[in-house]
This record gives sequence, structure tokens and C-alpha cells, in this order.
Amino acid sequence: PAWASTRSKVDLPTLGKRAASAAPFHVCVHHRPVSPKPNPALVSRDAAQRLPRLALMLFCAAYVLPGLFGRDPWRGADLSAFGQMLALAEGRAPWLSPALGGVPTDAALLPHWIGALGIVLGTPWLDPAVAARLPFAALLALALAAVWYATFQLARGDAAQPLPFAFGGEADTVDYARAIADGALLAVIATLGLLQLGHETTPELVQLAAVASLQWALAAAPHRPRGARLGVMLALPALAG
Repeated sequence: PAWASTRSKVDLPTLGKRAASAAPFHVCVHHRPVSPKPNPALVSRDAAQRLPRLALMLFCAAYVLPGLFGRDPWRGADLSAFGQMLALAEGRAPWLSPALGGVPTDAALLPHWIGALGIVLGTPWLDPAVAARLPFAALLALALAAVWYATFQLARGDAAQPLPFAFGGEADTVDYARAIADGALLAVIATLGLLQLGHETTPELVQLAAVASLQWALAAAPHRPRGARLGVMLALPALAG
């Protein structure tokens, strides 16, 4: 047949050359090397200015101290926890079995021991409600400080540093870490759920301080291994208690 004779006359090498010459373009893909260190941002030296230390401390004090004096325990968890602490301090309940109105509860031991100890040590100079709140105010301050220092340790690591500028002027490592830590602390203070929780004598505040301390211990482990071990040894039992 005619198509068979035509097929037999096709020069395959010539056809391949024509197809190659007829290609309109060549696609070249250049693979960009992947950096092993993710650099988060471009930050200049002027942009990484920390807050004044005194102003930041006064702001934290204005957050921690209100609600510490001049009030009765709030209804709900705050009042229930204070009642159990007072019963422990006055000997109306065993220390291994906190009770409220003579009825044993399944409450965590460590937070109630802390409040009861504050009442015992503060008697007779302080009102029992204030004496029970003082250690919890210290725990709130500890949580805020631990958040700041944990963020500072993480932000001064090599993986968190901003991109260097071609002609210099990028943010200093310590200044950049302090600015990030200031922002993290202000974000924690701005959390609405912490406003009431942070001023109550409840187990949740002990857990918050323990988690913040554990976070600091993990962040500070490469720089302060001994302090990090101590932080883990104190935070984990507090979470379990």
C-alpha cells in the first residue's frame, strides 16, 4: 500500500534533528540554595530599641499589685481555695487532705500548702486573705519574669537573628532579643484571661508559674545548664502537685 512505501522512506535520524531544531525554547531551572537557618526579618539598629527598664518594671508592678490589698476573696474558685487554705492554717483540716467546711476535697496539695504557709507566717501581722495572696502575687511576678527571660534566650539564638544588611546597621543581637522579650511580656500582660486568674489564690496560677519556669529552663539550657536543670527540677514537681 502507499502508506507503507511512504513510511519506509522516512529517515529517522533526519526527523529527530528537525524536531530538535524546531523546539521554540529550552527551559532551564535554577535551584536556589536553601539556607539552613531561617532569618525572620529585616530589623535596623534604630528599630530594635528596648523599653526603659524602670518604666517596664513599674508597668508590671501596676499589673501585679492591684487587687492584692483591700478586698475580700472573690466568689467562686478564689473563695473556695482561700477557705481550704485557712482551714489548713488553723488546723481544722489535715495538710494531706484539704477540706472545706469539714468536707474533704480533691484539690491539689501544693497550691493550698503555699497559701496556708503564707497565712501561718503572716499571722498576726497580716489579714489572712492578704497573707494568702502574697505568695501568689510572687508567683505571678515569677511567671512574667520567666516569660521575659525565656523569650530573651530564644531571641538571641542564631536562628532567630534578623538578616544582616549589606552595609551594616542591622540590629544588635542583645538589643534585638530584649525588644522581642519586651513585646512578649506585654502580650502576656494584655491577655484578658490572665487579668482575673493572675490575682486569685488558685492552683492555675501555680501551674502558670511552673510552665513559664519550665519554658525558661528549656530556653536557657544551652547558656545556663545548671540553672536550667534546677528550673526543670522545681517546675515539674510543681506541675505534678
